Amino acid sequence: MIRIFVVAATIIVSCFAVAGEVDKPTIGYPSYEAALTDLKSNPKANVSVQGGWTIIEVNSNNEMALWLFTPEGHFAHPAVVKRNVVETEGAVHIVMNALCVASKSSCDKLIKQFENLNDQISKKMSKGL
Repeated sequence: MIRIFVVAATIIVSCFAVAGEVDKPTIGYPSYEAALTDLKSNPKANVSVQGGWTIIEVNSNNEMALWLFTPEGHFAHPAVVKRNVVETEGAVHIVMNALCVASKSSCDKLIKQFENLNDQISKKMSKGL
């Protein structure tokens, strides 16, 4: 399923909750811990650990979500990034939201890393790779 992210035609980055905005999370959970606990208990979730990151893939109805949880010791911990694959008008998009309660500079750095990854995926797609 992660392959869907690589073949996505367009990438959209939207709404991030960062330090100082913890009361308005955009991931649907009030905290890193609440999201991790609930998603791990979801029978539709596929949980793995890669490079210390907890990665949870949830497929339900016509939606696929990939949740990425920072490991302890990560500069932006605790933070979670949620990526949804969405199809609209025949095009596939990745919508990304995050909840990060580290310092603003650490959260900004994390988001920038994901934006760079999104740009790389987009460039690969435009080259047909």
